[in-house]
Amino acid sequence: MIHREESFVPTSVNILQRMMNAVESVRQRLQRATMALQSRNVPYAVAACVATIDEAAVRNTQDVDILIRPPARAS
Repeated sequence: MIHREESFVPTSVNILQRMMNAVESVRQRLQRATMALQSRNVPYAVAACVATIDEAAVRNTQDVDILIRPPARAS
């Protein structure tokens, strides 16, 4: 018989908490990045890419796509 520590056995509560922590971590990174861009008056957009193959699937992203406009070229 194999004994497992409680922390290794996933439960709906700790899985939900891990998902919430991951989302919060992404939110904090996005906030730091956008604050830095705003403080330097850099035009940007945040891209929200969503997979549409399986609408019922739950996905947690660990990154954020930020689009930055390149500087204007001298003509």
